Amino acid sequence: LAAFLNRYPDRDVIIEGYEVRFTRGDTGTAMPPTLTEPVGGLVPVNGTMTQNGLILLRQDQFEYGPIRDMRLTGKDPETDSTVIRLVWHLKFYGHTISGERIETNTISFNLDVIP
Repeated sequence: LAAFLNRYPDRDVIIEGYEVRFTRGDTGTAMPPTLTEPVGGLVPVNGTMTQNGLILLRQDQFEYGPIRDMRLTGKDPETDSTVIRLVWHLKFYGHTISGERIETNTISFNLDVIP
């Protein structure tokens, strides 16, 4: 969140939530649905905020597409692979205390799903 807050050094920022979007890092196309979760916090001018325990994949998302298939069959039927490479894209959003809508740059990381 630091780079995000540096863009608004003279304004309090209210963090409303975050979004986790998924893409595939392999040749497959099926993926879990986008996750949007509320999270609250006020970051004062020149302040910081620590957020622990973020949910990056809800239990119900294990019942969609490739993760469900991997759990049931031990492989991805789309690629016939026993490894699914998911790319997670995370961003936070909120608004300044004056009401200006803002969001962080998206950060991405890989996760390999294996049976």
